[in-house]
Amino acid sequence: MTRAAALLSLLVSALLLLSCASTPPKPASAGIQTSYRFRRLPPEPKEIVSALLASSQVPLSVSETCTGVGADPADTTIGQFVGAFLAELDDPQASNRVTTSAVEDTLASGEKVWVCRVLIRHAKGEDIWSWGVEFSVQASDSLVLANSIRCLGAG
Repeated sequence: MTRAAALLSLLVSALLLLSCASTPPKPASAGIQTSYRFRRLPPEPKEIVSALLASSQVPLSVSETCTGVGADPADTTIGQFVGAFLAELDDPQASNRVTTSAVEDTLASGEKVWVCRVLIRHAKGEDIWSWGVEFSVQASDSLVLANSIRCLGAG
């Protein structure tokens, strides 16, 4: 198994484990931050994925872009949303990958943030899709803003 395949397998396992957690999700309201603080900015890929894992219990109701997008109607958290798509990456004949990005931005309030994305991509023949999550990290204190979480996807 290649190092990339082993890391992908570990990521899938971690998100699936988090999506099965028995602790009910805590509501995320405007201005509430997740407990994840980046060690340094600009965000690096490893920390972007770690921040997503730390946000796994944020409810899908955090954003209208996440409402009703779970693979199962019973999905209620970001972890369940992401876990469902990661679980689909186990086909060795498919072209699968997880990508991250971070772009510096300024909110309407003037606050500097880093907009981070984690995209899960799958391609096998005509079965092509890309789903993921985007969130903002405050530049002032390196904290993820829970109310900034948005679900992305097509396919």
